[in-house]
Amino acid sequence: MKVFQIILVLLLLVNCATNPIPQGITSPPQNEISLAEVMQTPDLFEGASIRWGGRVLKSYQEGAFWRVELMAYPLEENGRPTMELPSEGRFIAEFSEQKSWNRNDYVTIYGVVEGDVEYSLAQGKSQRLPRVRVVDHHKWFKQERSPGFWPHWLDIYWHSGGSGVIFHY
Repeated sequence: MKVFQIILVLLLLVNCATNPIPQGITSPPQNEISLAEVMQTPDLFEGASIRWGGRVLKSYQEGAFWRVELMAYPLEENGRPTMELPSEGRFIAEFSEQKSWNRNDYVTIYGVVEGDVEYSLAQGKSQRLPRVRVVDHHKWFKQERSPGFWPHWLDIYWHSGGSGVIFHY
């Protein structure tokens, strides 16, 4: 047990040293704006700074930009998304450089609202999603697991701000 604890502490220290959290992620904008507010009236909030985060649903190239579709979740004090609470909806994060993140990666972004985009859903339906030009971001790393060691529905996340367990239903 002692060896496991030492290994875990070393992994945490390496992760913190190699993956610093940007200031825009750890500190919310002065006038924090919710995703729900922007979804109702995106034109009213164009140019506003936001700090949102969540789970990556997919990433793809659209013209000269890379877009990442995120399922938004409330953020903890340090900016880390917390999956223990219900989702706040979806939004599109737009990057000028390639971001090929995997589905279910956890990310927090700091950026500027640039309006909304038409997004195609299943069965021919569509929805307008807020579009954010990303200024800074942080990917929250999860502990890699050996096949068969952790159940498929369990992920363990850690960072300098704390750790947590996520259950996938």
